[in-house]
Amino acid sequence: MYLEVLPNEILLGLFVHLNGTDLFHGFYGLNSRFNLLLYKQIQSYCFDFMSVSKHTFDLICQQHLPLLADRVIALRLSNYDTVGQCDLFVSYIPSFRPLTCLRLLTIQKLRSYEVFIELLNKCHELDSLTCLNVNHCHFLAVQTNYSLIIDKIWSLPKLTDCHFRNIVPGPYSFTLPTIISPSLENVTLFHHELSSHQLKQLFYFTPRLKSLSAIVMKLRDIDHITSRRLKLIQLRLYFPYHINASNMTFFLRSTPNLRHLDINMRYNLIDGDRWEHIIRSYLQKLKIFRLKMKLFSRNKQLIKEEAENLLDSFRSSFWISERQWFVRCFIGESVISLNTLSNKADRYETISGLCKYTCSDDNYRKYYNSVTVISDITFFNHPMPSNIYLSNIIHLHIRLPINDRFWSIVPNLNKLKTLTLVYYNDMFESELQAILDRAPHLTTLTIRQDASLSMQMSLFKRANASIRKLDLENYAHYFNENECLLLARSSLGIQCEVLSIRVNNHENIITLVKSMINLRILYIYQSDEMYSNATFLTRNNDETFPEQDQVNNNELIQWLRDHLPSTCLVIKDLYYVHNIIIWI
Repeated sequence: MYLEVLPNEILLGLFVHLNGTDLFHGFYGLNSRFNLLLYKQIQSYCFDFMSVSKHTFDLICQQHLPLLADRVIALRLSNYDTVGQCDLFVSYIPSFRPLTCLRLLTIQKLRSYEVFIELLNKCHELDSLTCLNVNHCHFLAVQTNYSLIIDKIWSLPKLTDCHFRNIVPGPYSFTLPTIISPSLENVTLFHHELSSHQLKQLFYFTPRLKSLSAIVMKLRDIDHITSRRLKLIQLRLYFPYHINASNMTFFLRSTPNLRHLDINMRYNLIDGDRWEHIIRSYLQKLKIFRLKMKLFSRNKQLIKEEAENLLDSFRSSFWISERQWFVRCFIGESVISLNTLSNKADRYETISGLCKYTCSDDNYRKYYNSVTVISDITFFNHPMPSNIYLSNIIHLHIRLPINDRFWSIVPNLNKLKTLTLVYYNDMFESELQAILDRAPHLTTLTIRQDASLSMQMSLFKRANASIRKLDLENYAHYFNENECLLLARSSLGIQCEVLSIRVNNHENIITLVKSMINLRILYIYQSDEMYSNATFLTRNNDETFPEQDQVNNNELIQWLRDHLPSTCLVIKDLYYVHNIIIWI
């Protein structure tokens, strides 16, 4: 290995940029020198267990982590493209006390409320914990005590950052803490809605708060928030309902120290003159202002006139010269949307309608160049200015054949990570390969196809060395044994690590697990109709199943556990009970 000729200092300089999971997966066991570097020379580790194989997870947690616990500074536990990881971690690491330097803990896609409470209890054993991220966790409503969750977090003595995103289900509005936090400064609450009264109480229980991101359902002028002790310098608020403009003014009077303000209103349009008055009068320290406003109008005749008047209010010298905060206004058939140019386009803005800007053509082109998501498969069929280019697309939905103007608008796909193909046909093999050839960082390929179209196995013969995830959940075809083998032996199948698929026989699941050499997570999808008719499971040998092959998921899961390696974890999806997930 050429890497081995490098001195230790350079190797350690490289290793500091790598996740600890990748370091041990890639270098441990190669030779004694690398083992010594990993165990003796590296001073701190960040372990990110998102999208890791169960074999690697088990090895690190059981063999390596106990010996390196005092050097771990960041840890992410995630059920994204894994299953039951948080539960296993708790069983492998019964106490968090050895993690003396852990500063950042991220918990992602956890489904068990009991395990979450256990993790929060263990957080109180962490002397250095300053940041807690909880993302996309779904708990059963009857089990969840949000008051207990919030109080456990607010009582962590050194926690400065707490970020909740998409935690469901739960109460309609936010559950307030009953404990004053001695340390929290940065809080994100993008899961439940707060009223202005709750905001006022939140500031009371979080006296050191400097940055807040939250969903607010209403503002009332009677809920005035005193600004004497308010330390807020950054505020990001999303309003899913109509907000009175006067109450917005009244509320922002209480935040005179703001440097950064991000407002997203779904059913409001506040003109530029009022915003200018608010900023000049009450937000004199403001440096960054990001605004998104939207209003759905029933009066289609007056919508263009309303939009023109709104846009004109943002053309004063305050906006154009003094602050250089430019805006764009999208005018659709029944919607007006106005955003500061620093915000990315909403998906509906790229479908149809008229966009107008307060900036120069150069900034206009920069805005289009910032578009990262194309989710409308007809996007390239709509009229578009000739001088724009989309060179930063990350997520692309497209239907073949591609429009003749596609490559003139999209000069490259260097940043493309996920590609969704709708209605693939063998006739378009060369077009698909042309896209794959221009997408060196593509990781996920999704196919959406209804049952009216025939199976296209040639699709999986396409070449792209970076694809690691095949999503065939919406490919309305149930793969038989021969098709599973062809898929497993194809170029895309060999390198595939995550597969979502429908199969017509329980033994085909075994075939996929044994034949796909790099597979680490397998999602098996079944329709309710197929499950109820028992057509998903058929008997190909003499094994004994219940009468008329009415095998339910519990029995199938047990059968899979009996026939797969004991290291595999097989569970049913908690929200789609007919589906099965296998972590390998």
